[in-house]
Amino acid sequence: MVIDVAKALELLERAVKEKGADYLYPRTYTAGLPVCAYERNGKPSCLVGTALSYTGVTVEQLREMDAAGYASFARLYMDDRLPVELTDDAVDVFQAAQTAQDIGDIWGTALEKAREEAAEIAKRDKR
Repeated sequence: MVIDVAKALELLERAVKEKGADYLYPRTYTAGLPVCAYERNGKPSCLVGTALSYTGVTVEQLREMDAAGYASFARLYMDDRLPVELTDDAVDVFQAAQTAQDIGDIWGTALEKAREEAAEIAKRDKR
């Protein structure tokens, strides 16, 4: 499956609908720094981990992403190890949502940031 900007937004919207726009991701801290995880307790955890789970990415694969120490998207990991392929623009949309979540925004705000990134991509592509 190839995930483009439209599909990335669809997946994020589904995750937000499932948890609610006001959902605040429960962060834990290691050495005083916030830690977000794609997987926790055998389930998809963060916004992007939840979105990716709808595409067939398994909990084990999400756990591998966490174990690899990826604080944000790693294009090579996504290209080489997961059953999905993301366009560069889709990665940017997911990254916008992930960043918003990671700084403590609710998922509705994170989705809005992803939509803003998608709008910027669309503007750029029209030039």
